[in-house]
Amino acid sequence: MKGRKRMPVEGARMVREAAVGIRVSGVAPEGIGREVGIQTGDVIEAINANPVRDPIDYRFHIAEEEVAVALRRGETRLILEIEKHPD
Repeated sequence: MKGRKRMPVEGARMVREAAVGIRVSGVAPEGIGREVGIQTGDVIEAINANPVRDPIDYRFHIAEEEVAVALRRGETRLILEIEKHPD
């Protein structure tokens, strides 16, 4: 109908694209992150090809024993492979 305002439908997608990535605010001096080259300011975009949108995503996906971390450092994109020791 001409001239009618379109109202959002509950449950309909309201966002075209969700922001992906969390910025690293610090790296533990003796941690595995420093060992593999993660730096303060890097943006972790995905872990094992799963998008990381918030700290909950990060904690869930980083729990695996082997992880591939896709991150952005400025205009550069890197994939770091990490194999963690069970203990």
